[in-house]
Amino acid sequence: MKGKRWMKKRYFIHAMNRDWVFGENDGRTLFIMAKVRIDSSSYVKVRGYNSPFDPAPREYWPKRERKARIQRVESHILF
Repeated sequence: MKGKRWMKKRYFIHAMNRDWVFGENDGRTLFIMAKVRIDSSSYVKVRGYNSPFDPAPREYWPKRERKARIQRVESHILF
């Protein structure tokens, strides 16, 4: 069985300040996004008792959509 060093040398490269990036040094690189690399603040959590299938919290969903729309617009403003 071949070791970790051989596997790294054979299949992985160093790219974008990251080690163990799957790819070759021919310009084609496949980045595998790890779960920890996705920012959780970009996803708004839904309160447990508010379901999109429940018609009772009528004010929650429009308020949430307005807030998300404002955040999208603000994120595209360049200073």
